[in-house]
Amino acid sequence: MGCQNSATSTPVLPTPGVTETATFTPTATNTPTPSPTPTPTPTPSSGSVAFISNRHGQFEIYLQEIDSGHLSLLTQDRLEKADLAWAPDRNWFAFAAKKANGHWQIYLKDLTGKTIPLTEGPADSRQPAWSPDGRRLAFVTNRDGNWEIYLVNRDGSGLVNLTRNPASDWHPTWSPDGQKIAFVSNRDGNWEIYVVDVNGNNPVNLTNSLAGEDFPVWSPTGELIAFISDAEGQWDVYLMNADGTGRRNLTHNPGYDGQPAWSPDGEYLVFTSKRDGNFELYQIRADGSDLKRLTRNPADDVYPVWVKPPEGGKGATPKKGRTPKQGGASKGELDYQPVTMWHFPADPRIDGMRAHILQTLGQVETGFLSQNRTIFGFEPGDDYQQIYIRDTSFILPTAQYFYPPIFLFSPVEEFLYRQYEDDTLSSDGDAGMRPGAGAVSGVLCLGPSCVNKETVVSDEESSLIHAAYICYKAGGGADWLRKQIRGKTIIERLNLAMEWLYTHRLDNKWQLLKRGHTVDWGDVKVEPGGNPTDIAPGDQWTISIYDQAIAYRACQELAEMNRAVGDLANAERWAQRAAELRRYTNQHLWQAQRGFYRTHLHLEPVPHPIDEDAIISIANAVAVYTGLADELQAGAIFENLETARRSMGAIKPGLSLYPPYPSGFFAYHQMGEGMYQNGGLWDWWGGVQITAEFQHGRAQQALEHLMMVAKDWGTRPFGLPEWQFARTGEARGSLNYAASAGAIGEAIIAGLFGVHLNKDEVKLAPRLGFNEGYIRVYQPATDLYVAYRYTWKDKVATMEYGSNHTAPVQVRLLLPLNQPVATVALDGQAVAYTLERIGADTYLVLTAPPGRHQIIVTQQ
Repeated sequence: MGCQNSATSTPVLPTPGVTETATFTPTATNTPTPSPTPTPTPTPSSGSVAFISNRHGQFEIYLQEIDSGHLSLLTQDRLEKADLAWAPDRNWFAFAAKKANGHWQIYLKDLTGKTIPLTEGPADSRQPAWSPDGRRLAFVTNRDGNWEIYLVNRDGSGLVNLTRNPASDWHPTWSPDGQKIAFVSNRDGNWEIYVVDVNGNNPVNLTNSLAGEDFPVWSPTGELIAFISDAEGQWDVYLMNADGTGRRNLTHNPGYDGQPAWSPDGEYLVFTSKRDGNFELYQIRADGSDLKRLTRNPADDVYPVWVKPPEGGKGATPKKGRTPKQGGASKGELDYQPVTMWHFPADPRIDGMRAHILQTLGQVETGFLSQNRTIFGFEPGDDYQQIYIRDTSFILPTAQYFYPPIFLFSPVEEFLYRQYEDDTLSSDGDAGMRPGAGAVSGVLCLGPSCVNKETVVSDEESSLIHAAYICYKAGGGADWLRKQIRGKTIIERLNLAMEWLYTHRLDNKWQLLKRGHTVDWGDVKVEPGGNPTDIAPGDQWTISIYDQAIAYRACQELAEMNRAVGDLANAERWAQRAAELRRYTNQHLWQAQRGFYRTHLHLEPVPHPIDEDAIISIANAVAVYTGLADELQAGAIFENLETARRSMGAIKPGLSLYPPYPSGFFAYHQMGEGMYQNGGLWDWWGGVQITAEFQHGRAQQALEHLMMVAKDWGTRPFGLPEWQFARTGEARGSLNYAASAGAIGEAIIAGLFGVHLNKDEVKLAPRLGFNEGYIRVYQPATDLYVAYRYTWKDKVATMEYGSNHTAPVQVRLLLPLNQPVATVALDGQAVAYTLERIGADTYLVLTAPPGRHQIIVTQQ
């Protein structure tokens, strides 16, 4: 790697947009690019690849798991970065960053976020390389006028000039035994690879070539050195023996290949390549076979380093099958780590769902530039090219624990930026009907003024409010609600959105929100002709349970957000409307004799060949999920949903409705009986149902349902389907359906493990019962985490937790036995508690202090 002050640039990885022989120095790109599509590639060398990428505009450091493809953001300080190196203990990494004064310096950072400057001063320092024992680093600096290689202890002491040569020396790499250092130098005229003793003696030219060579890196065994060379006219990855003999071209690619790094077992190399237009990461076997692409996105991914997981201590992750002694979490399990993961030994398939969730979200990440605003979010699935607000509102509850805040805040703000004015017309014309000021587009499409409202539905405004509420809780706070967007604050625009619903969609007779005739939650109307997602003059109007449930929650969330900014009048107004909505919904839609809500009411009598009141829709689960239904209603709804699933023969929960409308009832060809929104099986709604069951008194049934989904996911290595046929599970629609990943992720994190973490509070409600389990949840937007391990043995439940949140921990522990509580101890001392009954479940409720503590509950 060359450095900027060199008189002659070393021929290495170029800056995007600059000549191929330029020195690479990362700079922020003017065109934002989305995160990569992580492609899980299991190999014998497990672990992760760390690298630097500009996928979010600025070059930051990322860590991508090899097996799952999950991507973690390790830095977010907006400094330009380069030259990544991972310490042998795997808990620290070194990198170069450009300071405000224009000089590059080297920093050390650990997995807790602690950062230490290694070099300082007016000179530049680059290209750190750790010694095998982790005690020293080699690096390059121009502090003496030209670029030399220095050695320094990791605490900054013991600085030694290793090369002492008037030429330029770059890219040091240690031999595995720590006795030699290979590097690049132009001391003989062109760029060659040299090796020198660690005391600076006996420099030897290994390559003796007329070509240019760069980026040497020693293999783990010390027998080979990987490097790059332009000997064949382009930059390829080569191997040679440690004595310089036996050189061979490994990649043979007409594009640029560079920056090789070995896997810990020496079987593979990872490198960056421009073979597909931009810099992506690839892996290849050391024999030149089995080339695979690791990242896939329009950003540039550079400086790869293969990283094995730490073994114990900070940064360690629980190993499968680990069972600590009763009441004792393993070392490091409860400490800070910027990762979200879980372990459920009773059904390892639930562990495996994490990889499915991350793969799915990774496949549909998207990003674009809208009038200099950087937007990142998630498309619904492979077959969609837009960000949908309905889907987003169900993705963010899980994505907030895996993705940086730009994936939460930027789409919400962009939807508000594109909020309709009186004269706004949707891109598809909305059947000639202008929605009016305050309405919200259903999608974010390319183009700064592109909006498209699905006017047949009435949930888009409520969905946006819920997504905004997630942002508010995930670090946004009142200051974010006061942020100006096109002359109005965010809270003002959210109020306008709900006001639009009450102005344009509230039916005066029923005092409930109306929509077109869909199957309830769906966006396909019954009428033929025109756009099936837009209402047209003469179309039927209905009142659906789904819209009331979503709006009820949105009104409550609006009340809380208005209260946060001091607008007590609006807070009271929306709280009152939530109460009224609940009252009128139960008055007009609840069927006490059937034990579930009507799918919908018709505003005008419409003859149908079926009894619509006998149809139970999955929106009943949504009514429980949002809190619209009370606990008695919830119990009846769960029983009827399970009866419907069994009657249909569905392989898992998530049946959109039962019985379905007959084929031909809907004009849209995909809406035949048992298809799509008309009786199809959806993990999106299955996840919502499971979360509702966990949280509203049916934990055992919820776990059984979650296991059904886990079993089915285990048969789907190529992506989660949009929907399935209920009886056979045959997949239909788009693959990599993100709302399914979001809803099931919430069912696991907030349902099974009962974790709620945001800027204001941390709640733990383990619903593991007789099963042991471990979870760690990290929220990148707030840099908060919580982790706990739960065990049950001999009528004793033990939960040990750790968190960096400063608020008290609200604990609601599901009691496994229907027996009295004998003792409750916090850190060995008796503690006050209460018991709470919800449905079939009994919880022990207490408030515990922040930090790391142990709770032991003994039942009689």
